[in-house]
Order: sequence, then structure tokens, then C-alpha cells
Amino acid sequence: RLESSVVVRTPVALATDRSGSAVAAMTEDGVLTVWMPDTGVETRLDTETSGWDEQLAFAPDGSHLVAARNTTAGAILHIWDTDSFGHRTVDLGATLYSVAISSDSSAVAAGTYGDTAWVGDFQTPTVFTMELAHTRAVEAVALSSDGVLVATGSRDQLARLWRAHDGAIVGEPMQHDRPITALAFSPD
Repeated sequence: RLESSVVVRTPVALATDRSGSAVAAMTEDGVLTVWMPDTGVETRLDTETSGWDEQLAFAPDGSHLVAARNTTAGAILHIWDTDSFGHRTVDLGATLYSVAISSDSSAVAAGTYGDTAWVGDFQTPTVFTMELAHTRAVEAVALSSDGVLVATGSRDQLARLWRAHDGAIVGEPMQHDRPITALAFSPD
């Protein structure tokens, strides 16, 4: 349980930034609270959605916070600028499985049940959905450190590489003997 100055709630998702200067918690009613342990500052953000399978992630440089929730109408991705808490929402239109942020904090990606992935840029409203060559749900996504490549893993037992800016396939798919549920790029 987390006790804030407002209400005691049970969190369903937690995230910390790399420096440890911010902690985010989302409760099942969609309230997102960000604490700054060094200063004691607490900011409450309402995602205004009820749902399940919540995911939270800070961009590696701490510039953005991403909150994702599945709803009866599909997944909603909330992206906040952590300086101003300016906010934008992306309706993914399908059940969300995974969220990834590039290590240079330039891009965010999401994998969905509808055999697609969403890729967006934090700095501009450029957003596109990659119509993937997967035949089953995309359960895992990863972004290269520079945000140029996206890796997707699916229940169809294939891992694929894509160019993030246009969704073009890079190389041949990698076949596995089981569904792919996690992916990562090496830091170098």
C-alpha cells in the first residue's frame, strides 16, 4: 500500500525514474500519482479511464512518463511531459501487451493484440501504426537505443525488426519454437 497525503490506495503499477528522484504509482481507478522523494512534492494526474493491465514507464532521461491501460474500447496510452505535466492521449484501439521507450528518450512504442505496433515521437505529434507481418498478437516490443529500429515479438513465434520511422521490415524474421513474450536490444 502507498500512503499519500490524500488517500490510501493499492497500486496496480509502479515506476521510478533512473535517478530515483521520481516515483509513479497508478491505482485501479486510474489515478496516477508522481512523488518526488527529495522534495516531498506530490502530483496527482487522472487518466480518466477505468481499465486493467496498467503499465508505467519513465523515459530514461526522465523527460516523459508513459501510462498505458486497457479499456473495454481498447488501450489508451497517456504521455506526460514531466516538467510541465502537459499531456496527450493516444487511443491504440486494441488490447495492449507491451510498452517500450528508446534509451535516448526519443520514441515510444506499444505492441497490441491486433497484430500491430504503434510508434510515436515524444517531441512532435507524429504517430503511425505499423501494419505488421505478424499473424498473432504482438506481445513484446523493444526500441533500439537510438530509436531507429523496433523489434516485435509475437504469439506467432516470430521476432521481426522494423525501421521505426516508416515501418519497413529489416532482414528476415527470426523463428522461435514458442510465442515471444519479451525482447531487448543490447545497449551498444
